Amino acid sequence: ATGYGAFPFWDNTGAGCTYCDPSVDTPSSLKVKYDATQNSELLMHSSCGDMSWTGDSNAPNGSPCNHIFNSTYGAFIYTPVNALEPEADGEFCCRTFSAGDSNFPGAVPTNWMQSMNYWGSNTGFEGDYYSGEIKIYWYTMGGIDFWYYEDIDGNPVEQGEGCQYPGVGEKTACAYTLPIMLWHDYDPDTFVAESHTVDEFEVPEVCLATTVSCSAPGGSVGHGYGHAAAGHQIDHSQPISAAARAAFSRR
Repeated sequence: ATGYGAFPFWDNTGAGCTYCDPSVDTPSSLKVKYDATQNSELLMHSSCGDMSWTGDSNAPNGSPCNHIFNSTYGAFIYTPVNALEPEADGEFCCRTFSAGDSNFPGAVPTNWMQSMNYWGSNTGFEGDYYSGEIKIYWYTMGGIDFWYYEDIDGNPVEQGEGCQYPGVGEKTACAYTLPIMLWHDYDPDTFVAESHTVDEFEVPEVCLATTVSCSAPGGSVGHGYGHAAAGHQIDHSQPISAAARAAFSRR
């Protein structure tokens, strides 16, 4: 996928993210490994923002980082040896969600978008990999608009959030300290259904030993200003709530 906007989209300064760059001009690459059976997920970002707010001198700042969600150990951001590859360089890792977090127990549920509001279809969409008519799913919470687009055949096209809903128009950056505008366009040519081993979602040793926190919004423990309701229990067998959708869509 191709992503726009800041990652991480939070810091430790409260709502507004002082350390985040709100610009949306420069695209970056995003590669994901996902396994619902193992309830684990790995998101590899080619470029991550200034994380010096963690207090670690090796924190990324315009360099690659990976975000791993493991059903046993929780979730962490770490720096890789190479961009868009899973191997950790051992230099930096911080914890985003605790083990057993009730809002983030592992991978995003496969049905996270099911209970979004279906707005209808619209023409004139132009994305990185698809242009044409789209189906629009949308909702708003806490002053943030969330959207998810499919093509007419039901294939994923785009997912995003921000201070305003863009429709099929051009997206613009939100003002500094407002909720960050971010989205990613799905590349259908890279969708590969394959089996994964447990080793592919193994938490790096540097993460198992870390004491560095980069607590993310939406968890049942951590940020008090998260836009999702803390403490909400997730039942993976059912369509998930608006609060959970808000949390899951912001990874």
